Amino acid sequence: MTNLFGTRRRIDLAFGEDPIRFVKRVVEAAENLMPPAPGKVWRYRDLAKTALKLGVSRRRRGPVVECVQDPPRLTSLPQIKSWPDDGGPFLTLPLVYTEHPVTGKGNLGMYRNQIYDDQTLGMHIQIHRGGGFHYHEAEKSGRALPVNLFLGGPPALTLSAVAPLRRTFRNWCLLRCSRRAGLR
Repeated sequence: MTNLFGTRRRIDLAFGEDPIRFVKRVVEAAENLMPPAPGKVWRYRDLAKTALKLGVSRRRRGPVVECVQDPPRLTSLPQIKSWPDDGGPFLTLPLVYTEHPVTGKGNLGMYRNQIYDDQTLGMHIQIHRGGGFHYHEAEKSGRALPVNLFLGGPPALTLSAVAPLRRTFRNWCLLRCSRRAGLR
């Protein structure tokens, strides 16, 4: 991601200094809180305030849905053909949102999407990542997996989509930690 954002200054402009400070503070707390004591816990009360910002809220409106193509016209979107032997054009840096068919928990990933025509594309979902687990569950139950594709957005959104996180840690938590304000 460093190459994508270029310089330390650009990274700070995109994400602020809060993520680094927050992670250092969590590491410090983990090292110093054992054994726990009221005074020690009180010294790290600022972490509770940051932790309360984690999570998402659902909204029906917002800038992200101001430009919706329905029905989709995929060939009108920015696309590249990186290599001469590629099977066709691909969407660049698509943010792919899926939800687990049983639990409803969401995942934000970034998977290659090859454009076949205006309404069809092939998605390379990695089976060991969130979207792959969601696809496996949908396939097991004989259902299609609904997918939302987003192009563009703030740098923190891209970072949260590609971060190698455990499945129990949601991308949105990283996004909220890496921005001074929530995503609207």
